[in-house]
Amino acid sequence: MAESLTNLKTYLKIEDASEDSLLSLLLSQADAKIIKKRYPFGATDEEKVLALTAYSDVELDIAVYLYSKRGAEGETSHNENGMNRGYESSGIPASYTNMIVPMCKVI
Repeated sequence: MAESLTNLKTYLKIEDASEDSLLSLLLSQADAKIIKKRYPFGATDEEKVLALTAYSDVELDIAVYLYSKRGAEGETSHNENGMNRGYESSGIPASYTNMIVPMCKVI
């Protein structure tokens, strides 16, 4: 996760460690979403590592989305001085996870 944290801080232009705890939490939430989507019936530790490696770009996108959305959680519409905001859903929009291919298992 160290590389992910570094990449996220670079993307967000955060140069110190003041928000490391928050950013690590957001990355953990992104990881959980990726693993749940990729392995809906559960995953081994090895499968989790493979998924997070394969979808590191999605992890970054989701973490940035969560960071940017802070303070406006659940907002469905907002208009002010020509600026319009609306969110696809109260959680992470499906468009962020559409490229993750679910892995099915035989029961």
